[in-house]
Amino acid sequence: ENLANNLIIGRHYVESSNALASAPGSGGGAAAYSYDPRFLLFEFTWNILLRKSQVRMVRDYIHNIRNGQSAVKQMIMGAGKTTVVCPLLTLLLGDGKNLIVQVVPPALLEFSRSVMRSTFSSIMHKRIYTLTFDRSTEISSGMYRKLCASVSNRGVVICTPTTVKSIMLKFLELADLIRDNSQKHSPQLEKDCRELGRTLQLFQESVLIMDEVDLILHPLKSEL
Repeated sequence: ENLANNLIIGRHYVESSNALASAPGSGGGAAAYSYDPRFLLFEFTWNILLRKSQVRMVRDYIHNIRNGQSAVKQMIMGAGKTTVVCPLLTLLLGDGKNLIVQVVPPALLEFSRSVMRSTFSSIMHKRIYTLTFDRSTEISSGMYRKLCASVSNRGVVICTPTTVKSIMLKFLELADLIRDNSQKHSPQLEKDCRELGRTLQLFQESVLIMDEVDLILHPLKSEL
């Protein structure tokens, strides 16, 4: 009975089409099916069958991203937010053109990173980058180069909300110091400001995946 149930389970990412059925020489009644092989590869990697709700959610996200819109989805605990939806979005969206950034609460950083490494270390290969930054971090071009390397390698950058907010606040702090004509500022100050500016510009053009968005965007639980 278990074998029979497994054999008849449908792949929810497979779509039927009648385009070939009406084509000359097709035999008339043959149905055509199409699917994205990356879904099948993801199933094979984790030895799972993707649920209909998971496939629909991933497709909704991709549709919104292509239309330049944001979206928030809710799933119950254990439905596969961190282990299925986030890695699958990374696989589908990491095309060598977009920067993929996954922001997670500090308590989930190590777990999310291990999930990504497990997913993209055997059959599918992607580089997993961890970005850390705070108000006391020394600014260098290495951070921007790391982000650009993530784009070219079709990788994913994982960080905490504090990292993203610290980059923004540090940039605003340096810009304010540069605008202050009452004090003399060094050329290094302008260089650091430009470095953070182009990093933020790259963020503006990237795809941001937030896990546990209710915690990350909670105004009373933010560290910064």
